[in-house]
Amino acid sequence: MKICPDMPHAIRQIGQFMNIINNDNVNENGIDNDNDDNDSLIAIIGSMTTKEYMSNYMSKFDEPYERACQLNRSADLSQLAPGNKIATKVQQKHHHPQTFNEEAQQFLINKWKESLTPLGYNNYNDDFCTTIRNRNKHLFG
Repeated sequence: MKICPDMPHAIRQIGQFMNIINNDNVNENGIDNDNDDNDSLIAIIGSMTTKEYMSNYMSKFDEPYERACQLNRSADLSQLAPGNKIATKVQQKHHHPQTFNEEAQQFLINKWKESLTPLGYNNYNDDFCTTIRNRNKHLFG
């Protein structure tokens, strides 16, 4: 299962929201003025959003370990220690995709109930995603 089944569409929506991709580029003759530029930008961004790409540039996504220690950024500083934090392949000894353990799943369920259920979102797929997708369709077409 992919988290985002249509990445170019999602990138376009985010770009429009950030005003770096114009969603109203049609001139008076009905010609899209910069569709090729937008498509090139979306392709570049899409290639940079893969786990494989990010795993090649992990240092760009990590806070420097020494700084994290000085600022006491985490109760468990070992989580911030230098090293590979982006898994790109299924671990061979386990022969299964990455999954949350029971404790992590319960933590997420509790946080959902605490934060989102009071807002009327009883579950992710039916309530939350549907609301966001409908809002995005309305805003971005």
